[in-house]
Formats: sequence, C-alpha cells, structure tokens
Amino acid sequence: MLAVLDYIEKNYTRKLLLGEIARREHLSLTYLSHLFKEVLGMSFQDYLRKKRFTHARRLVAETQRSILDISLCCGFSDVRYLTKLFHEELGCTPTAYRKKKRVSCNRRPASAVCSEKIFSAADSLRLLGAYCATRAQTRRPAPCVRFTAALARGAEQYVVHDAL
Repeated sequence: MLAVLDYIEKNYTRKLLLGEIARREHLSLTYLSHLFKEVLGMSFQDYLRKKRFTHARRLVAETQRSILDISLCCGFSDVRYLTKLFHEELGCTPTAYRKKKRVSCNRRPASAVCSEKIFSAADSLRLLGAYCATRAQTRRPAPCVRFTAALARGAEQYVVHDAL
C-alpha cells in the first residue's frame, strides 16, 4: 500500500486510473479497490480527489495563478468541477476563497517582535532557554510564545513568535 500511495503522490497531477496502478503493482483491480477502502476508509477516487483538492486549495490561497491553470496543474480536467468542489467543501468559489484568505492574512495583528530563522535543534533549544530565562528575570508576565517546528529543505525550521 505504501508503494501505491507513493505512486499516487508522484503522479496525482495527471490522469490516474486504479486499473493502471493495480497492473503496475501486480494486483487485481478488485483487490486494490477493497484494500483502499479497508486501509484508508475511502475509495481510490475519493482519495485522489482529496489530494488534488488540497493542492488546489493551497495554490488558490498562496498564488496568483489563474483558477484554470490551478485546475489543470492539480489534475482536474475541468475548472467547473474544481469550482463545484470548492462550493461543496468550503461554500464559496475559488476566487472568493482567495479573497477571504488575503483578508485574513492582512488582518493579523502586528507584533512588537517577530523573527523567523532556521536553526539547528540544539541552537533552537538554547535560544528558547535563554529567552525564557530573560523573561523570568524581568518578572513581567510572559507574552504568548508560539514555538513550532517543521522540516524545510532538509533542515529543521523553528519559528519563535513573540506577540503582544
């Protein structure tokens, strides 16, 4: 199943058929179809649609590419189908979703201090410890600190955001 999911991950932007994947993995179409339902709790088509829609939603929110271009590059053959999915999942058109995302990003409160850098795990923990020690010495109430980690380009990325 991992090989199947990996193949889908690498090829979901083009036309994919379950029969093609079954032949590639030397499985029967029926068996693979049942395996999808059993392991993932959804059909192959539902999984593929969800993967494509997630990618499309991210591109709509984060780029200025046309909805038609996004539709085609995410593996949808018809922009009307993508628009229908947006209505079903989010209750709006892709363009309205893009506008809502832009407004919500612009309304984020500005903070006094905001830094984003890439550190090693050890440096991140050392800096966070120094920050907490400094806050404890001043005896001021600690502001909201958000500490998140994500893998980025093979390195660990840590974001420390000090918001008022």
